[in-house]
Amino acid sequence: MPTPSELLRRFRLMAVPGPAAVAAVPADRREALRFELEPVFAALRGSNEGTVAKVARAEAEAQARRTRALQEASEMVAAARSMTRDARAESAAALLAGAADECRDLLNDSRRRATSISDNAERGLQPAVDELVRRVLAIGMTAGPAS
Repeated sequence: MPTPSELLRRFRLMAVPGPAAVAAVPADRREALRFELEPVFAALRGSNEGTVAKVARAEAEAQARRTRALQEASEMVAAARSMTRDARAESAAALLAGAADECRDLLNDSRRRATSISDNAERGLQPAVDELVRRVLAIGMTAGPAS
């Protein structure tokens, strides 16, 4: 529907006042604008088609980059997990080696202490045995010969 200003423009005077002139048909501004802008719109259609193609290529490239980035991230995570496992294994091996050394040291210390206790016991046992034998002999001598 035409606007009020368009309606008024259709019925404006086509010539200066004066003697009668040939009757004119009111101007159709819409058709004139369409005719004037048609080459611009035709040029833009080609530009729009090119733009649509560029956008499609850009979206395809963006998807390819996303896919590559996801793959690279997955590879990085897998490598990090592998390195973590290796590091944990190395750490556990070092802890086990340290524990084995500590265990060996404790065992050697225990053997030295056991040897020391055994030596002390033997040194103290001989006088105790000698004392026991002397008392038994003393009791046996006082009791007399057994009948």
